[in-house]
Amino acid sequence: MANKFSTKLLVEIEAFLTKTEMSPSYFGKKAARNSELVARLRLGRPIQFDTAEKVRIFMVENKDWRKPGKRKELMSQNLEAGAAA
Repeated sequence: MANKFSTKLLVEIEAFLTKTEMSPSYFGKKAARNSELVARLRLGRPIQFDTAEKVRIFMVENKDWRKPGKRKELMSQNLEAGAAA
């Protein structure tokens, strides 16, 4: 059963994943070297405090992360908007 700490962290992670469009397994691998992290939290499993801190630091440092294809798409849109002006 998840505790309030794990539940709150999962809410933060879900918001981060939605904003960045990062996959849950990629997130877990990069944030905590555990590709199953998000899946386990979704199942209500607990998380160690030090792991949670690593995850929060990762989210702060990567808040502007975008999928590689999305970067190109955004750059193209910006160039088109600049040419139209």
